Amino acid sequence: MDRREFLKLGGAAVLGAGFVDAPQLLGAAERSVVQLDRPLRLAPGTTIEDTDFVLADDFQWDEKLGALVGMETSDVTLRNVSIVGSDVWLERWNQEERPEESRTPGISSHMSAIRILRGRRIVLENVSVRGFPKLGITCSGLRESSLRTLRIEQCRMGLHTYHAVPSYDCSFEDIEVRNTWAPPVGYPSLRSPRHSVGGGGVVLEGLRNATIRTVRVLEENSGMKLVHPKDVTLSDMRTTTFMIQGDVDINNPAEPCGNVTMNDCTVDKGLGRGMLVEQANCVQISYHVQNTRMRNCSFRGVGENGHGMQIVGHCDADIRGCTFEGFNGTRGGAPAYALELLDHASVNADFEAVNQFIDQQRILLDRNAPAA
Repeated sequence: MDRREFLKLGGAAVLGAGFVDAPQLLGAAERSVVQLDRPLRLAPGTTIEDTDFVLADDFQWDEKLGALVGMETSDVTLRNVSIVGSDVWLERWNQEERPEESRTPGISSHMSAIRILRGRRIVLENVSVRGFPKLGITCSGLRESSLRTLRIEQCRMGLHTYHAVPSYDCSFEDIEVRNTWAPPVGYPSLRSPRHSVGGGGVVLEGLRNATIRTVRVLEENSGMKLVHPKDVTLSDMRTTTFMIQGDVDINNPAEPCGNVTMNDCTVDKGLGRGMLVEQANCVQISYHVQNTRMRNCSFRGVGENGHGMQIVGHCDADIRGCTFEGFNGTRGGAPAYALELLDHASVNADFEAVNQFIDQQRILLDRNAPAA
């Protein structure tokens, strides 16, 4: 099937599993709009360029719970592609819809825009996503893949890699996520009474040997998070809050993780709005994360509560040339500090000498120290 035939069908070419099978769309002469009435399968070798996807009102969703879906695939490229679900939060998204119970046509409350499981040599370049009740882009088990110039807005979570199947040798560059949303039972959104503020803008789990550059998580959101990373370099990040979490199950530590390097990053509570912005720690490093290095980073409290940073649970960090500013509120009803250490956590001994503190009343709270 060539490009012209595919666009005429607009999603009518159906495989046995209910998918539209994506042809190779190479070198498009002009931008095209495709309306999907069922998921599009990203088979090995698929390339789609210069295409805007919109979901039909009678979209026939399935148990894969994605619009563009790649399972056990390779050599897939999406370049200059957009996909739009809904511009407003839909009433049906306030209830759980499970494929084993009901498949009412439209956009299910579990729908994500792009789902890729076990993909090798995946390239997502200049891809934008807007208006889904779950994830904008979710991947697991990536290898030798590149995700760059992604723009995601109005999804419950923006970009997500899942820890159950780690991802190896990948790069993430020029990622921007704005305004995550969720059912109207959480922290209220200023954008619309239909929904509340959603989850993490960028949540990358199970990365192995990864490079992350130029990330922006802005406005209403729950920040950025790394879960069980190994050998990860992160630079030029701007987000509202940031977390590195080691073991998903903190009571049963898995294999060691860590060796995360952060350069020239900014975590600024003034960049957005949400429960984490108002109350949580600006930076959190938790549970068996070893050898975190931070250089030339800036952490700003702008009058909100929470410590500048908390390191807890057998973690260690080396922090130099960084700035902590304005963490003078409270954390759990007690005074906030630039840094709190707790439960066998450690930081470089010269922490207070090699970093800068601006409008910072309290610097270091070491709760590992024995009581006087």
